Amino acid sequence: MTSLDRLHHALREANAAALADLDVRDTSILEAELPQLQRWTAGGTGIEEVSDDEVAAAVKAYRRDGALDGVGQARLVCYGCTREIDGARLIEEPERMKALLEYVERYRYFVRPFRRCYRALLHAYFSYDPEAELSEKGRRGWQELWVFLERRKNLLETPGSDPHWVTALLEHRNLLTRDPTSRYGMQALRGNFGVFDTVRERLAIPEDSWLQRRLAFSIIEAAIQLPDQHFKQAVVRLLVLLARQPLMLDYGLARVLDRYAASKTKEVHARLREVAVLNWGDPRAESNLPHWKGVKPEAREMVAGWLDAGGG
Repeated sequence: MTSLDRLHHALREANAAALADLDVRDTSILEAELPQLQRWTAGGTGIEEVSDDEVAAAVKAYRRDGALDGVGQARLVCYGCTREIDGARLIEEPERMKALLEYVERYRYFVRPFRRCYRALLHAYFSYDPEAELSEKGRRGWQELWVFLERRKNLLETPGSDPHWVTALLEHRNLLTRDPTSRYGMQALRGNFGVFDTVRERLAIPEDSWLQRRLAFSIIEAAIQLPDQHFKQAVVRLLVLLARQPLMLDYGLARVLDRYAASKTKEVHARLREVAVLNWGDPRAESNLPHWKGVKPEAREMVAGWLDAGGG
């Protein structure tokens, strides 16, 4: 028997001895080891459990010291950069936000620490709404964050061992483009939100993220490309959608009215007329014309005609 044969024989005996007393019906050992296995395989969304106190302390220390003390603190500050701490948000503090991104950039060739910081920044990116917050500095900070995430996403990939969230992001690279949601627009218009909901869950994107508003925009854009008959069948659904997205109501309603006015027939659509007049007033009144400036003249005239026909 050669040395290699003896080694094989010893390994077989060791395996047999290790398995001899194992009760395969007892899952307690596997259950106990499951958390560690999940960490090893990097499953889930990649969002780490960090306490509010830890995040707040890290942000306050960063503001106080003007520097970051290691990648551990940097990760916590990344999670906290969009949170209001002591009445302010880091993303609205240009110099500190820039320095944070530059610090994370140093780790770009060290995959694990870089990914942990990137994951926290990605969560911040989808959580901060630059339109709702009405902060010019916040918009600029959010824009710089987007540039960082878009340019560095390919550094996340380690073929064969990517965490699930990395796989999801790289499969949906559109989420970090200027047009993050048109990919899902037509499916969502038809009532199929499966693909969008799945990727949102895999990346732990908040339900109140600005991305939901962009999806509504993409649904409207998909609808206005439909033939007249199918578009008109979708109008009520679009109005319901707009009612849930007040920040894009004016723009979206104008798009719907312009498309309706461009159709071959312009029969009265009572619900569309009511929503338009409720939001912008009677288009026949000169004092209301500034509210109607977002629509084409033919759309405004169409609604005025509907009001005349209905005795409004």
